[in-house]
Parts: sequence; C-alpha cells; structure tokens
Amino acid sequence: MEKDELKTSVNENIIGKIELSPTVKQRTTKFMNLHHYCLFAGRDDFIEVTEWVNGEGVDIDLHSKHSGETKFSLTHGEWDCLQMIMEYDENV
Repeated sequence: MEKDELKTSVNENIIGKIELSPTVKQRTTKFMNLHHYCLFAGRDDFIEVTEWVNGEGVDIDLHSKHSGETKFSLTHGEWDCLQMIMEYDENV
C-alpha cells in the first residue's frame, strides 16, 4: 500500500466522530553523565529522565557499566517518597 493510500484509509476509519489518527506530543527529557557523580561510573554512563506526556510521572533510563541498562517509571508521588527515603536520617 502506498503512503498516500495508507493516509487516506486511516482518515476514512472513523469511530463515531473520532478520527483514528495519532496525536503528536513533545516530552521534556533531562540527561546527565554519571561519571561526575559516581566513582564506579564509566565515561559513557548516563541517566536520562523523561516526563510523561500527562505530567504525572517520569521514565528513567540508567546506562552504566556497573548495572547495565535499567529502565523504570515512577509517578511524582513515588519519586517524592524515594527522595524522602534517601534523605531520611534516623539519628535526627
């Protein structure tokens, strides 16, 4: 199927009054090299944090020679709780 034919067939597929076409969104991504912060990190190791389109959380990609490639997602509430746990000092 040619590109123009595919576009036409997608635009003709309508459920009720909703057109079946993709929505294009931009997401904010922040990137940081790990070797400035971690003694065990290699020069190419990094963390990338991308905010969800709905603004309710983030996707986290961690690439390091120590732990390989790790991907996970957190809501903002989970992120806040993680930060609180990391900063908790039971001696205070």
